[in-house]
Amino acid sequence: NNDIAPFKSILNDMYSKDLSKKIRTALHTMQKQGKWVGSKIALGYMQDPNNKNHLVICEVEAKIVKIIFNMAIAGNDISSIRQYLEENEIPTFSQIRYNKSTFWENRAIKNILRNEIYIGNLVQGKRTTVSYKNHRIINKRKSEWIRKKNTHEGIIDEDTFYKVQSIINGRRRPSKKLG
Repeated sequence: NNDIAPFKSILNDMYSKDLSKKIRTALHTMQKQGKWVGSKIALGYMQDPNNKNHLVICEVEAKIVKIIFNMAIAGNDISSIRQYLEENEIPTFSQIRYNKSTFWENRAIKNILRNEIYIGNLVQGKRTTVSYKNHRIINKRKSEWIRKKNTHEGIIDEDTFYKVQSIINGRRRPSKKLG
């Protein structure tokens, strides 16, 4: 038995590598078709009960997203939006989905405001792993992301979304680095 163990190991490794390529290709194809293949669905959406690769609006959560965008379009900065959500005891993503006791973070609000999913676009394939053996996550360049428009119903209209983007980009502070 010990004489063929190295050969079995090589064959098993080749099988794993081949299977990994097939799975990556299948997921990549589904992403290019505009199908949802992620694991954690954004606040305001849920999987369609009839099609697990399609998103539908969750009305209870969508109200929170609309509050955040309406406050941003009214000129409120992220800190004041966070303060409003905390003061009015509006539940966070983790409180709604996982029943965990958490609080609103500026980063979470900024991620919501920047996410194109809220206008009906899917942006997937932002990250990958090194290989099937090395599971270290690598962020891809924006040019490599898979972006499909109008894959599902948007919570926010495009005009509002892009106005918020210009407001956020206009608030950026200049770098304090010299030179």
